[in-house]
Amino acid sequence: MLNGSPGNWFRYKKGLCQGHPLSPYLFLLMVDIFARVMRRENSEGTISGSEEVCKALVCWDDVTSPRHNGGLGILDLEKHNVARLGRWWWGLASGENLLWTHIISNLYFRRARWQANHNTSRWSAVWKGIYESKHLFAMGMESIVGRGNSTRFWLYRWIRNSQLADNFPHLYSLCRNKKGMIEDFTSPNANV
Repeated sequence: MLNGSPGNWFRYKKGLCQGHPLSPYLFLLMVDIFARVMRRENSEGTISGSEEVCKALVCWDDVTSPRHNGGLGILDLEKHNVARLGRWWWGLASGENLLWTHIISNLYFRRARWQANHNTSRWSAVWKGIYESKHLFAMGMESIVGRGNSTRFWLYRWIRNSQLADNFPHLYSLCRNKKGMIEDFTSPNANV
């Protein structure tokens, strides 16, 4: 329908099955494009819309509740996506020997580990979105420092996902070895 009148038929040629891991991203991509087209057409006066606001008749929690609890049993995509992102981050953190972990590591983490802060300006929009969720995974992660040769003293997120450099800026400004590993600060010849 366009301005209340039926438009021409169109055929779709390709798509994803319902439940495919990429289908939410395809949906978001298409909604974004559709919204841009609608805004452009509206600003040019080609289409006009109603200003009425539709109120929901059912609470979203009821929609996503299981059927045996009286809900509709529709998947809560936000929780599902957070769980899936956590699974992806687990694959990267645990070093699983899977094709996708090798691809992501080689594309985005070639020079540094995934925990480090990265310049994301050249990354794809999809991967930027995934990367922004790493804090959710890191909050529930426990690290073993060991010898301290792979953990940055000032830049590691120690408590509540914050760095010592942020919590103690004056001490950090006095430190000569701002990117030093724990091992660097605990050795007998430490150059703090």
